[in-house]
Amino acid sequence: MHSSNVIKAVCVTAELCGRTFTEPAARVFCDDLAAYPEDAVMVALGRCRREVKGMLTTQDVISRLDDGRPGVEEAWAQIPTGEDDTIVWTAEMAEAHAACAPLLAEGDRIGARMCFKEVYTKAVQRAVSAGQPVEWVTSLGWDLEKRKRVLLAAVKAGKLPALAAREECPALPLTTVEKLALPAPDPVRKESVREKLAQFAQAKTTADPADPKAWARELKRRDEAGEDLTIEQRDSYKRALHYASDDSALFGPSMAIPVEAFPPGMRAERAAAYRRAEGRAIEQGDRE
Repeated sequence: MHSSNVIKAVCVTAELCGRTFTEPAARVFCDDLAAYPEDAVMVALGRCRREVKGMLTTQDVISRLDDGRPGVEEAWAQIPTGEDDTIVWTAEMAEAHAACAPLLAEGDRIGARMCFKEVYTKAVQRAVSAGQPVEWVTSLGWDLEKRKRVLLAAVKAGKLPALAAREECPALPLTTVEKLALPAPDPVRKESVREKLAQFAQAKTTADPADPKAWARELKRRDEAGEDLTIEQRDSYKRALHYASDDSALFGPSMAIPVEAFPPGMRAERAAAYRRAEGRAIEQGDRE
């Protein structure tokens, strides 16, 4: 039940609109508005005093309640213009957009706007009359940068919680609260990662990059020595040794190890080396 201030405001508004309410009538009038926040009702009554001509009704007040839903013109301005657009909108906006989408597809923006406004206004009136709170939902477009900007703006405006926005777009930067919730750095794990990176850097210089078989043998030696290689490292050297026999001395274009047998980081280098070897072989053949 609303306070006496609301009851008085209802009586004053009704009188200014041309009708006098008794206090019991005003209380019943306020009971019909009990589901809505008092501050919002007071603002709506102020609008009624400026806009309503004639007898004041509860529908006059309800239709002017500001519950966070955009006005019809604001809602129309926010609708997506292409499949790359991301939008955070209300269920009523989505309903109105679905109704006017065929007209937009035909290029009739004037007709689409009229259709949108009519459907949106009715949908908002139904939702407000039923006391349904505003619900913001996300429609994602394929443009990642637009998606990030829209979702960040929605979080800032209070339309979406940060966690829900991150579920839609994991690329969003962490908020201050999320950063504070991160676990403290593990010095032991950090040192372990540093050691593995150093070992990896050393391993790259151990084997002659011009000799793929030496690279594969070195990885095999480290694996047999008990070093904790990655799955990709193990698979790579095993494939390489499978394709190249121990007595093979040729590593030109006809060699047995295909480029795809190497780790991704070595493939471009090996492909270039094979092309150079092929060129030298062709030159040698021409001279002969």
